[in-house]
Amino acid sequence: MIISNFQFPNPKQFPISKSQNFEQNTFGYWNFGNWVLFVIWCLLFGICTNAYAQTLNEAEIQYLRGDYKASIQTLEKILAQEVDKESSVRVYYLLGLSYLKEANYLRAGDCFDIIVKEYKNSNLAQHALIKLIDIDLLKGDCKKAKEDCQNFLNRYPYSDNGSIIILRQYQAYLECGDVKEAQVALSKLRTLYPNSPQIKALSEKNEVEAKDYFSVQVGYFKERKNAQNLSALLKEKGFDSFMEESKAEDNELYFRVKVGKFKSKDEAVLIEKQLRQEGYPTKIYP
Repeated sequence: MIISNFQFPNPKQFPISKSQNFEQNTFGYWNFGNWVLFVIWCLLFGICTNAYAQTLNEAEIQYLRGDYKASIQTLEKILAQEVDKESSVRVYYLLGLSYLKEANYLRAGDCFDIIVKEYKNSNLAQHALIKLIDIDLLKGDCKKAKEDCQNFLNRYPYSDNGSIIILRQYQAYLECGDVKEAQVALSKLRTLYPNSPQIKALSEKNEVEAKDYFSVQVGYFKERKNAQNLSALLKEKGFDSFMEESKAEDNELYFRVKVGKFKSKDEAVLIEKQLRQEGYPTKIYP
């Protein structure tokens, strides 16, 4: 039969040129080599990625447990490796938080500053800038805090974190003794964000601390006349001053000169700053 008698030709009957032989051998070699390298790369990438994810999770757990030193060590080891851009933002932010908990404001500031400058489009950039403002306030640098607050508002005019920034502005103005600006910031916060957590926190703070009202003491005298003179002088300057009588442990009568009867301690603090600028010794009661 035709089919049974058919034989495939022997490949040796068709000689292959040297160039064809070279191309086939070369193609076969590189094709196989590339596949091997690709498989190895995939395996290594998968192992490294998984190991990296586990290490970052470990650092997060350490942070949540309050073991900030261990978290710092773990995160520093991650940064010593090659980390993709998206993941490195998380590492820097968590590292900054850990340093902040350890009161290492310099290193914390470095981490947050890297995010603000090099990862501007990251979702964590806003939070990093807020942390830089917090560091300014913790260091007592109210001028830098005011600058950073304004930079935030210029960069993110429609941010959901607006109430946080205005509260930080209020705190910075207060620390710098800018009473009028602090009053404006507090009024703005109450007007624009009446139901914000920041307003609620301020209200709860005042409720805990308040009894009947807050006032600022600026004088404590044994002679009534001296107290009357100071009270009169304060009234001439526009302060709502008054006198209170009190008895000391020796049963002697003393006279306190106070300013204002405020519903919230925040209002008392603003007046205290102003009186202190006038050169008066101050103390908030109760």
